[in-house]
Amino acid sequence: MPNLVTKGFGNQDRFDSSIVTKGLGGVEKSSAAIVLNALSLLDNIKRSLDKYMQSNIYETEGIDIDYEGLPFDNIKAGVSWVKPRIVEIENKYLRQGSETQYGESVNITYQMSIYSKKSGVTITDQSYLIRDTIANYFKVGEDIPLENLVDGNSNDLANMRVRDILLDGPLPDDMKFQKYVIEWLLNFTRLTNNPN
Repeated sequence: MPNLVTKGFGNQDRFDSSIVTKGLGGVEKSSAAIVLNALSLLDNIKRSLDKYMQSNIYETEGIDIDYEGLPFDNIKAGVSWVKPRIVEIENKYLRQGSETQYGESVNITYQMSIYSKKSGVTITDQSYLIRDTIANYFKVGEDIPLENLVDGNSNDLANMRVRDILLDGPLPDDMKFQKYVIEWLLNFTRLTNNPN
């Protein structure tokens, strides 16, 4: 394997840019950059899941949401709230998806932590009620729209299908909160263009 750092002017180390333009095997590559299509943008996955949560869990069910990357004040929140997080995104090459495109299976591990304040709860199964409400929107076989929200045109690209429940159960309580966690496996097939 070639050394990516070579000696430049004054015997100083410099990055060998010919490795990038020719590739490691020395074969000339196209100067056109490979552009990610909308299905390859992880931001579209995150935004689509956030939009689905906002529409169904917050607006329809009235459950507060602690979104990743936004400030959240659990003191001002209602009695219960959820904390959705993408735990992992795994891409698995399948094979040729069409005459001109490759296919990949994209598996998303999506976790929902549920918090209920003990000071505001008058029933012992509050976190279970929230779990059941949320699980209704993430039933195995349910399709969640994957939209092109990064480009702002909001057209559907594919569906993320709920494939399995990976984790489902209460967590140990602490002095302030009842806690519950549920985790799903979501999946979609992504087609990407052949870069050659």
